[in-house]
Amino acid sequence: MDGIAAMETLFGCLGQQDKERETRELRHKIRNKYDVPLPNDELLFGTILDEYIMEKRCRPPILEAHDTLIKYWRLNRILYPRPLSRDERAEKRRKLEEERHLERQVQDRAREAQLEAMRALVGDLPCNMTIRKGDLERSSDGFVGMRDA
Repeated sequence: MDGIAAMETLFGCLGQQDKERETRELRHKIRNKYDVPLPNDELLFGTILDEYIMEKRCRPPILEAHDTLIKYWRLNRILYPRPLSRDERAEKRRKLEEERHLERQVQDRAREAQLEAMRALVGDLPCNMTIRKGDLERSSDGFVGMRDA
């Protein structure tokens, strides 16, 4: 009887493993078909596992760890942003460069407007005005002006 019970237990475990393998393969097939994004194993069994243990105060069951951590990741997805693909990184870099270029153009236009305003102000000053060294006065705020004579 002990031999038969051991054989039944062994075959039962093997049958369970086959069923789990088939379930994993089916999930993998569905995820690939519908392009479901998943975190890589380094993130999954690193940061996400650590967060899961801190929150739940226990480790996930060994046989169900992968699926449990994926479920935890999906529920808390906002905490773990998905890494960008190569195309997404290129697009983000292009947008940043475009924003910087526009910002530089705005700054250049602002400088040009300031220079025009300064030229207009300086153009209104009388040309025959002479300033002697002793006639300049500096106030407490650093403004240099003419001293009244």
